[in-house]
Amino acid sequence: MDEGGTLYLLPNTIWPGTQALFITEVHREVVRNAKAICAENPARAAAFLKSVAPDWNPSHCTWYDLRVEDARGFQEFLTEVERKGTGILLSDSGLPCIADPGAAVVRMAHQRKIHVHPLPGPSSLMLALAASGLNGQKFRFHGYPPREMPALQQHINQLNQWLLENPKETHIYIEAPQRNATLFKAFVNHLSPSLMLCIASGLMGPEEYVATRSTAQWKKEGPPPLAKNPCVFLAGS
Repeated sequence: MDEGGTLYLLPNTIWPGTQALFITEVHREVVRNAKAICAENPARAAAFLKSVAPDWNPSHCTWYDLRVEDARGFQEFLTEVERKGTGILLSDSGLPCIADPGAAVVRMAHQRKIHVHPLPGPSSLMLALAASGLNGQKFRFHGYPPREMPALQQHINQLNQWLLENPKETHIYIEAPQRNATLFKAFVNHLSPSLMLCIASGLMGPEEYVATRSTAQWKKEGPPPLAKNPCVFLAGS
C-alpha cells in the first residue's frame, strides 16, 4: 500500500443493473477494503456498492457527499484516505471526473501525494464515440450546449465553422434527457446538411440506440427514438 494511501476512482453503471458487465474481483476487493468514501449521492452509492460486494458493511466507512462538501470537506476526506490507507471516489454514472464531478478531489489527492488509481468501467462518452464511426483520434467534449435560442443556434453555426476548418475532429455533447428532442431538432435545422450526426441513446440498456446519419438524412428520416434516456450527440464530417 502506498505511504499516503490510495484513492480509487470506482466506476458506476451508466444503465441500472449492468454492473455484472464490468465489475471484477478487483473492484469487489476495493469496496470491501474502503474505509472512506466520497460519493455524488451517498444513499444511491451505498446501494450500488452493496450490489458490488454483498458482504461489505457501509457502517464501517466514513462518508462524504461530493455534492455539498467544500474544499475543507474534501481535505478531510483525503486525510481519512491517508489515515486509513484507502478510499473511494464514486459518481452517479460512469467514470468519476469524466462529465461528472470529482476533479477537485483528485487534484487535491495529487497535491498530497496520494496515489490515484482509476478502475476500468463504462464511460458513455467513449462508448458513443467508439460506436459512432466518427474520428476517435481527435475529439472535443463540450458538455451541455447552450439551452436557449439564439445562443444554441450561434453555437451550432460555430460548430459548422470548426468542422470546416478541422474536418477530422469529432465534437461530443450531452443533454438532459427531457431536452434530447429539442437538441436533435436544433442540430437538424442548423448543422450543415453534409455533416454527420450520431445519436447514442440508452447505452448498455435494453433500449440502446446508436445511429449515424448526415444531417440531410436525419431530416429525411425524421427523429430517432430518443425517448427520455440519457443521450450523447456526436458531430463530425
